[in-house]
Amino acid sequence: MPTPHVPTEIVDEFLKNVDPKNSNATLLSSRMVCYKWSQTSMQSFFSTNVSFKSWDDIRTFLALVSAPASTFPPQVNTTHLALNNLTALDNKAAAALQSLMAVITMKESLSIHVPKSGIAGILAQVSQGWTHIRHLILSGGNHSPAPFFSQLASFPQLHHLTLQDFRLQGVKAIGNTPLPQFRFPYAIYKLSLAGDSRLWTFFRAHVIPGRGFAKISELTIETRFTFRDEGMNDMVQCFRGLEGIHTLKIHALPNPGNRDLIRDMKNIFQTRHLRSAAIPGLRRLYLGFSQMPAHFVFGCIIMHAIYLPFTRIDAIIEFEVPHALGLWDDQDPQAQIRQLLLETQSDTQMAADFRRALRVRGCEGGLPPSVVEASGRAMVCDHPVIFMGLGGEEGTAM
Repeated sequence: MPTPHVPTEIVDEFLKNVDPKNSNATLLSSRMVCYKWSQTSMQSFFSTNVSFKSWDDIRTFLALVSAPASTFPPQVNTTHLALNNLTALDNKAAAALQSLMAVITMKESLSIHVPKSGIAGILAQVSQGWTHIRHLILSGGNHSPAPFFSQLASFPQLHHLTLQDFRLQGVKAIGNTPLPQFRFPYAIYKLSLAGDSRLWTFFRAHVIPGRGFAKISELTIETRFTFRDEGMNDMVQCFRGLEGIHTLKIHALPNPGNRDLIRDMKNIFQTRHLRSAAIPGLRRLYLGFSQMPAHFVFGCIIMHAIYLPFTRIDAIIEFEVPHALGLWDDQDPQAQIRQLLLETQSDTQMAADFRRALRVRGCEGGLPPSVVEASGRAMVCDHPVIFMGLGGEEGTAM
């Protein structure tokens, strides 16, 4: 009696469409069925993310790929590749990286974490095989700026650069010459900065004066906005020099052990200067305050509503309100929104231009109909405001 056979094409389609919620467990189980299923399962297993913990981890993977009768696919095409805890490049590491580039290609992004230094040498090697990278994520270490910026230019298709807890060493001027200046390559138009704010000390001295951000059109900053952290004052001072940025996205992180965090954030986001919105040419400002107390977010909304009419700021400004009920007074968002609007309403009805309205995102559920129109529109200190859900749709009154 012939052995039942499932066509290869059906097996491939089945394993490619495994439910993402259970994909890892299912694929690891299916690889035990037979040799063919094992190869297809592992190809699907690696299709989304591949992460290595060290150079030794990379060498172990390469040994498994090259082993006789290996069930690991000879070529891996993944969406995101992460290389973690890489020490400085030596001959053994360079050989491992060269072999890895022959086996793996990534469709979207490459992440490299270096605990101390040596990122330039690794980038020099990477640029020989993965020149098509569009999104590069670098984290850790304190690096020499000249070789770093030089190697960034080796990736002609690199459009998005993310730096996380990443530092660059300051460079002293020689004699009476100005401080050396550095620029991000023209191909990079999207820059994301996360964690350690000390990088801004370098930017203030060596990038902003020479208009090194000139080609960056979208900037994302994710950090704790506290003056306890080195570099925070430099960041605030750099806002005025970010001319050319069209979109600024700010994600404020909490710091439970810092009692001065809200005070510091008020000094940054609740002043009449509206520093983060006053960047020349800015088109959109997103203030992600979803992890901050609601009373702080509303204070920011009020300050912008009061002072925006006296500025030339044309940017669309969006606020993300808290998601957790514990960040709202009495865990009641609707009541706090109602109180905000009742306390800031004017007795005089004024014509409102909602094209310049502040956007308030994250207002899930019903809004108080006594102070909010059915479309989610309202007035705060005579300035138009639109309350929106998490998906960006305008809210609805209860």
